[in-house]
Amino acid sequence: MGVKVDVHFDEFENKFMEAVGLEMVKAGNVFRRNLATVLRSTGKSPPASPDGSKIPYNRKGDLHRSWMSSSTSKRTRTTISVAVGTNLMYAKWLVFKTGKGRRNYLDGRLAWRRKTKDMMLKRLDAKRLVATAVRSLKT
Repeated sequence: MGVKVDVHFDEFENKFMEAVGLEMVKAGNVFRRNLATVLRSTGKSPPASPDGSKIPYNRKGDLHRSWMSSSTSKRTRTTISVAVGTNLMYAKWLVFKTGKGRRNYLDGRLAWRRKTKDMMLKRLDAKRLVATAVRSLKT
C-alpha cells in the first residue's frame, strides 16, 4: 500500500501572505480606532499641553475624525505595510515635540500605545495566520 502526499508550498505561501495582509489591514484599523478614541477624549488646544503632561492635546477637536487607514496592504518582496494617516496639517504639531509644553501623542510610552501594540500583535499571531491560510486552501 502506498501513500501519495501532494504538498503545495507555493500555494500555501501565497495564502499565508494573503492572510498576513488581511490581518495587517485589521491591525491598522485597530490602531486608527484606538487613536481616534484617545483624541476624542483628550483636552483641546490651544493652549499647548502643560510641561510634563502625559495628556496629549489637540487643537480643534476634529483631529480624531480625520484619521484614515488603507483598505488593502502593500506587499513588497520583504515587507507588508498598511498606511494610517490624516490630512490635517496641524497633526504635525502634535506628532513632533518641538516646543515648550508640546506633547507627542504617539509616544510609545503612553498606556494606550502599549495596549494598542498588544492588540495589533494578537492579530498577527502565527497560529491564527496558519489556520487562516490552511482554511483558505480547503476552499
